Formats: sequence, C-alpha cells, structure tokens
Amino acid sequence: MAKEFRSYNDWSVPWWRLLRRGWSEYLCAQVEQRFRDEMWRPTPADPGRVPYFFLLFNDQRRKLDALQENADLIRAEMLTPFFDIEFLSAVAAANIDRFTGHKLYVEWLLLFQSPVHAIPWQAYPGHVPCPVPIPAGLEYQWGRATRLAADDRRFALRMLGKAFCPSVMPAWLIRREVAIAAAALILAGISNYSYLLECFDAFATSWVNDHPNADVPGAVASSGSSSFDTWVQGEAYAITSDRGPD
Repeated sequence: MAKEFRSYNDWSVPWWRLLRRGWSEYLCAQVEQRFRDEMWRPTPADPGRVPYFFLLFNDQRRKLDALQENADLIRAEMLTPFFDIEFLSAVAAANIDRFTGHKLYVEWLLLFQSPVHAIPWQAYPGHVPCPVPIPAGLEYQWGRATRLAADDRRFALRMLGKAFCPSVMPAWLIRREVAIAAAALILAGISNYSYLLECFDAFATSWVNDHPNADVPGAVASSGSSSFDTWVQGEAYAITSDRGPD
C-alpha cells in the first residue's frame, strides 16, 4: 500500500540530485523506511483508513504546526472547525468509501443555497468532476507550468550566494553545481526549481547548526545542535508535499 500511495500522490525526494552518489542512496533509503514505519503506525479496524491517518498525523498536522507555534506572534485565535477533535473522531469512525474522490464534499455543497454550488471549482483528476463548466483560460493548480514570483527570484539569489560559499557544505556530500544551475534557471526565468533550492537550504542550515563557526551568507545558527539524522526524520514527515492532490 505504501508504494501505491506514494505513486498516486506523486511524492518524491528531490534532494537526491544534490547529494553525491552513496549518500543519496543512503538518505533515500532512510526516508523510505521512516515513511513505511509511519504509514503502518496506526492500526484502524478499516485498513482503508491507513492513508487518511498518515496524512492527518503528518501532512495536515505539519500545516497547522506553524499556526499553533506562532500564536503569540499572530495575536489571533485560529478557528479550524474541521480539526475539532469531535469532528475528526466522527470522520475517522465513518466508512471511508463516502470520503474518497471528494464525493462527500459534493454532496455537502448541494445542501447549501444555489449560489454556493453554482460557482465552478477545481476538481482533481480521478475525483468527482465539477458539474459547472470551468471558464476558459484557467490552469490546473498542480500543473507543471512555470511560476516565477519575485520572492522566488530573491530566494534563488540568496541560495546562489550560499552555493558559492566554500563552507556551506562539504564537497564530499553536496553537489554545489546542481544548486547553482537551479538558481541560474530561476533567475533567467526559464524554470522554477525553488523546491530543489529549499532542500539545499535545509541541508545548509543543518550543516551550519552543527558547525556554528561556518561562514555561510544569510544563515543563522541556532543555539541547539542539529544533525542530518534529525533532518532526515523531518523530511520523512514532510514528504507529503503540497505539489500534488491528497
């Protein structure tokens, strides 16, 4: 089930391109094993609920962590009724079949006033289609079309500075030429490889935290220690990226 689940969601570990041969295979194997362990951690009566619990405890939980951890900075109470414990308990106890393919969403929308279900919405491939015609000129959210915002270019420029810094990562582990090429393609407006540079940044940050005397542009070492094993464990949970439908 784990293999099919990953394939369906188009999950991958793009950072394998950044690592030297040997390390890349080693870390990919580590992430794969942690992913499988986490997949089989819950043991619901209905095995069809296993993917749901994996997403709930990892993907959805990860998205909410920043809101909860920064509540003192946001200075506002976040209302998340769909994450109410009683609501989640009711969902988890219900038969999984009505929830697949967004069937329940569509049934629920039809209970609202007509303006609600008269507006077209994006339907995922293989899901219940939208009954309202989609206006021409709109693109699919998870399409591979190039999107290069100003923030992407600023981030690429910052990562380019890190990639040219000798102390950012050891040459026996990281392939700086890959990060440099990814940043150059973004700055040239050819393609968006921000996801690859985010991985490069995660490695660099982890390295700086373990080596606080490293001179890395734009990096701030934390007071605590970090390690690649800790990063890999986080990557196993973050493997449910936002680049594909649930």
